[in-house]
Amino acid sequence: KIKNSSKKGQVVFQKRTSLVFKKLQVVRFYDSKRNSLIYLTYSDKVIDGSPKNAISAVPIMPWKE
Repeated sequence: KIKNSSKKGQVVFQKRTSLVFKKLQVVRFYDSKRNSLIYLTYSDKVIDGSPKNAISAVPIMPWKE
């Protein structure tokens, strides 16, 4: 079973990039109510008033045996 370590999520990828995007990160959260993984991708460089970001949800399905 997947455990949610904190409300801040777990950093699963981090990389320093160009001068335009100083750092790119992917943070994973576990939603126990919906049995899903939530991935938040963002850069810490502000562009046109807001950072670049994306969010994805992946449902966790039980394995059939």
